[in-house]
Amino acid sequence: MHPQEVLDKLHETPLVKLLPREMRGPFVGQLLDRAQHETYAAGATVFKRGEAETDMGVIFLEGMVRVTLTDGQQRYLEAPEILGEVQLFTPNAHRSATVECVVGGAVLEFGWHDLGTAIRNTFTPEQLETLRDCIKHSAKTREQNMLDAPPPSTSS
Repeated sequence: MHPQEVLDKLHETPLVKLLPREMRGPFVGQLLDRAQHETYAAGATVFKRGEAETDMGVIFLEGMVRVTLTDGQQRYLEAPEILGEVQLFTPNAHRSATVECVVGGAVLEFGWHDLGTAIRNTFTPEQLETLRDCIKHSAKTREQNMLDAPPPSTSS
């Protein structure tokens, strides 16, 4: 992906859209400074439910993932989407779901703690609270908006 396409996709993620306009550019800039470009193939496991001691976040710029919840239900998410933040808010920082690629594509990987350190030096305490609220709201909204099945044009 070209740099402008990556930037456009980041600004399309629900989390970034929730941020106040003045926070979007600095947040995206800090993300880009810390992220590694990768490509995930269909079938790749991104997270396993129960994983601990990891703070990896993933931004899917392209593709689709299947999320297997603790009760075994499977749901689907299409890019662009930021994943991996839920474990920041769970006891013992364990992954709450298994995430696997259904349709692969470009992703950015980053460490939430590394990003958090940089952001604490970028934003005011009030802005940090706004960011925390946006992260929580984004995760909750994502859960409500997951697809029950992949679109018919997608093979799983």
